[in-house]
Amino acid sequence: MLKNYFYNIKFFLFENTIKKITLLLVILILFSSILELVGIFLLAILALLITGQELPQFLIQSKYLGSFAIESYFFFFLIILFFFLKNIYISSTEYIKSIVISSSYLNFQKKNIHNFIFKNYLSYKKQKESDFNKYINYSPERTFIGMGESFYSLINELCIFIFILALLSFTLTPKVIVGSLFVSLIYFYIFKKIKNYTYSIGKTLNLNASKIYSTSEAIFKGFKEIKIYNKENRFIDFFNITIKDYSNAFKSSRFIINILKYINETIIISIIVFFLISLKYFDISFNGMNFSFTALAVSIIRLYPNMTKIQNTISQINIALPIANELVNNFKVNQNTSILRSKKQIENLSFDQDEKIKINLKDVNFSYHKDPLLKNINVSFNSGEKYLIYGPSGGGKTTLLELICGLLEPKFGEITINNAETKLIDTNLISYVPQDSYLIDSNMFDNITLFDEVNDTNIKKAINAAKVCGLSSFIGEIDNYDKFILEKSVKDLSSGQKQRLSLARAVYQNRKILILDEPTSNLDKKTEDRFFENIFQVFEKKIIVVVSHNLDNFEQFDKVLIVKNGILNQVEKVSLRKLINLL
Repeated sequence: MLKNYFYNIKFFLFENTIKKITLLLVILILFSSILELVGIFLLAILALLITGQELPQFLIQSKYLGSFAIESYFFFFLIILFFFLKNIYISSTEYIKSIVISSSYLNFQKKNIHNFIFKNYLSYKKQKESDFNKYINYSPERTFIGMGESFYSLINELCIFIFILALLSFTLTPKVIVGSLFVSLIYFYIFKKIKNYTYSIGKTLNLNASKIYSTSEAIFKGFKEIKIYNKENRFIDFFNITIKDYSNAFKSSRFIINILKYINETIIISIIVFFLISLKYFDISFNGMNFSFTALAVSIIRLYPNMTKIQNTISQINIALPIANELVNNFKVNQNTSILRSKKQIENLSFDQDEKIKINLKDVNFSYHKDPLLKNINVSFNSGEKYLIYGPSGGGKTTLLELICGLLEPKFGEITINNAETKLIDTNLISYVPQDSYLIDSNMFDNITLFDEVNDTNIKKAINAAKVCGLSSFIGEIDNYDKFILEKSVKDLSSGQKQRLSLARAVYQNRKILILDEPTSNLDKKTEDRFFENIFQVFEKKIIVVVSHNLDNFEQFDKVLIVKNGILNQVEKVSLRKLINLL
């Protein structure tokens, strides 16, 4: 456990950018532990003074803390001043700790999302959305609270424990170490017994967190069907089953942490009482014992709260470890499958503005598993031509588009651009519209431009793209750019308008190749006709590749390609009926 724990601490908290301030924080915490110990010492003196008990001889004989100095009013003001300064210092240290932990969290999350966004597309397709949400939203927070907070608390409590142990040994008798070690062994024994149990709780929490994200995601995406089929109660029951397992694990984790002190207390008191009964039973006098029973009692009283905190902290760490382990593994997987593309690399692959483009697929084969999905694909796409790809569902049309774009790589064969083996994704040539449109939680401008710089030129381009794609009725006659950015909420868009917005992104980019995957599935016939008319006009000299189940506009395309059973064939000009019969 310790090796695993320190590996995670190093990975999450001692990364290079904040290593120095983290080490400084550790030193500050060590000093705060000393101040806490001095505070305990001063409170003990204050308690003796208030109750009128005799002060220890070493204090009375002290050069700086003689009897007169301690009993003067000045001493009381010193106590107030000390605690005032101590608490300011500790509060400042806590503030620095919060900065360090939040900075560690921020730095990790930057790398976390960076690795995900730059991972290869095939790895992305294999990952579930619920797991992505867990690794981005749930696991990092639990890790930095469970591991980060606990790490610094553990340092503080261990230091206080050592200092109290040293103070007790100095002020009472060296034999108190025996009693203190006895107490420590009991705590260690109890923790060892529950270690596997707490780790198991952490694994259960982590596993069921994935289920919760998966279930809640299904409820959100399936809301329409849930309402239509009157399945509200069924989904409530389904969610309740999922949340129940997580709730039980959460209950166990909180219960075991909170009950540890009572278990310790029961065991320690039972041992002490048993010890007293044994002495009484065998008629052994306290005075005749070499072992100082009083020292043992004092050590237990003084060390009990501190040892309980240490035990609780280690238990919290043990619960957080499975979450941290999985998060580290996922981070490394994403890091190993990431494909970095610098802006300079993309610019070096740019083509001249008037240069014609030819994409050629030669003997391309692709499969996700053993059975091939696409077999011996041979086709070319040229500037100034419009291509319609048609075929049954599941036949590989979308996969073909992803291969053309360079998101996927063929198992065999080659894809070239102007006879160069360059991935289309590594150029500034392509605009792509997927089947499922998505919205960004931001304004209209950001949704169309995907966070381009806000300036007059880009805003004009975005407004024009929106109008080309039939969003004029939504944006209206805009003469104020701020109105377009601030007042036009994408949350007010209908499903058809959302799809048009996705199309507007492609029009805004105005690149040499436009690839559309079922672009008009949510549009009415009139809007669809107007859309194709605008697209064909705007992209007249460019490559347009459209995947569609709708053949109403097939005659407007230069070439029609049918993908069936993994094989692609070009269809000569035929009637709509014959084209449908080819499937």
